[in-house]
Amino acid sequence: MKRRIFRRVFILYFIVLSLSILFINFYLTIVIRDNYIGELNKSLSLQTAILSGIIDVGSMREISDFCKKIKEKISARVTVIDTEGKVLGDSDRDASIMDSHADRPEIQQALTSQTGSSVRFSNTLQYDLLYSARKIEQDGKHIGFIRLAVPLTRINESINSLRLKINLAVVLVFLLFGVILIWQTERIRKYVIKVADYAG
Repeated sequence: MKRRIFRRVFILYFIVLSLSILFINFYLTIVIRDNYIGELNKSLSLQTAILSGIIDVGSMREISDFCKKIKEKISARVTVIDTEGKVLGDSDRDASIMDSHADRPEIQQALTSQTGSSVRFSNTLQYDLLYSARKIEQDGKHIGFIRLAVPLTRINESINSLRLKINLAVVLVFLLFGVILIWQTERIRKYVIKVADYAG
């Protein structure tokens, strides 16, 4: 009987603990991460709005110099793209050897909605980046796009660290309550046996 009660308590606790950890991981990964990315995207969108109004689309060299100067100030990769998707300037790479960006999700969104954003994993850098793009218009004419990109390594590291701490705390709390519950169960079992013996 004792083993049967203990087994039931253990199974119940294992199920509740597993569901709790799954919920915590889901909340941290989906809710908190999405909120952070949303706020970060708002900041990048505001910056692209400012930059789209001051950029002068000149020669490729001038645009690349502009991108590099802006990166020093805002700590984000800066890319300027023409209406066909050709990269005119980039703060990190030689624009002349870069592939067309016409099919990039954030550029496609910006083409139809003025602004666009996407999160993609970089095979080269081996981490996620948030891209935010905006149409560049002068005198009412669409002349290109400006795009900012920032790594999401910091938020991923913060969430992983927080997840580990919370999961550990949950396990410790459940272990503590598990010990208390088993102790209480044992007391009840002994009481039931005494009552049964007395009744018999």
